[in-house]
Amino acid sequence: MHSDLPSIEGLLANLNEVVHRLASPAEIQVSYVEENQFHTDELALEADPAAIQSLLIVPGWTAPAEVMPFWRAMLGYVPRIDSPDEDLVDPHNRGTGFWFERMHEPRPDGGGAIHIAIFVPYEQAEARIKAALAAGGRMVRDQFAPQWWTLADAAGNEADIATTKGRD
Repeated sequence: MHSDLPSIEGLLANLNEVVHRLASPAEIQVSYVEENQFHTDELALEADPAAIQSLLIVPGWTAPAEVMPFWRAMLGYVPRIDSPDEDLVDPHNRGTGFWFERMHEPRPDGGGAIHIAIFVPYEQAEARIKAALAAGGRMVRDQFAPQWWTLADAAGNEADIATTKGRD
């Protein structure tokens, strides 16, 4: 064994870092589908872009640094290398990421807030939004479109339909 060669854990950590810096999971999935379309054509299979999505859980609090240690301990997650004060990620890249949103003020009941972000291809966003509205949801915010639209269920629980369009 050569001591100058990286461990498999080191290689996986580096790969995970590169993936997180280059693209979102939805972008990677879209790229994979596009690159492998010829296989589906050969087999007479049909791709379903509506099935592509990734998930992000977004706890909110006025001081994220106060709650991140709790979630880190509960989940066994680690700070994301390029945004350690905002994000926790599964060190084995199996679970959904957590992005800690800084709230300007706590909710009126004094509690924090968790909402989820569902990343879909931009071309699928409108259909998802229409389906959520038809299922009893309501639009909360759309001023950040096409990056994301925030909808809520009848109880006020929020979820974003998010895309990579318009992001740096």
